[in-house]
Amino acid sequence: MFTARYEVTVTNIATDKSEGYIGGIGLDWVAAFTEELGEGVFDQV
Repeated sequence: MFTARYEVTVTNIATDKSEGYIGGIGLDWVAAFTEELGEGVFDQV
């Protein structure tokens, strides 16, 4: 069995801040993104 993985890059176009997340079987990039969004990773400086 093969496992597919992929990378998702999320960019705030207002601040040009980007973060990459790895997705695939057993990986939850949406949860990681949601957590960082709540922590203000993409907020303006």
